[in-house]
Amino acid sequence: MDCGKLTSRGTPCKRQCVPGLTVCNMHGGNSPQAKAKAENMLAQARIPGIEALHEIINQFLEHTCAACGYPTGDSEQQRTVIAAAKVVLDRTQMGPSSTVHVNANGTESDLSLATLTDDERAELACLVGQLTALKARVKARLEAIVGNATDEDAPGALVM
Repeated sequence: MDCGKLTSRGTPCKRQCVPGLTVCNMHGGNSPQAKAKAENMLAQARIPGIEALHEIINQFLEHTCAACGYPTGDSEQQRTVIAAAKVVLDRTQMGPSSTVHVNANGTESDLSLATLTDDERAELACLVGQLTALKARVKARLEAIVGNATDEDAPGALVM
């Protein structure tokens, strides 16, 4: 979208607007006030985004096909809402991510490998294997979804 503000020559500005705003960077799009306003608007959109996703999940759980387990009420409108909510949540640092830290020289809050028994090490190895298998299943499912959807419908990366 073009900025449209008047230039010093009196003609409409043809620069692209800063994403989320209605002006370009030359007409105030990169000012601290504009950035604060955009941040505030995203924060206000976070709760409706979460609520919309919660409602879609509830509908998914209520209306699934007994044979395949997929939702029967899947619609393009739901996909649009999911994509919009995902953008809002990703931009407000509430996107999908998970981090596991295991240190050889652990502190109080870390898991110290030196203090594990052989049984505990075996259990940890089993859990790491289960996590790896889960990541592979999720990745395969998402790739299948992406193969059946357009680039706009593609889900984001899952980081573990």
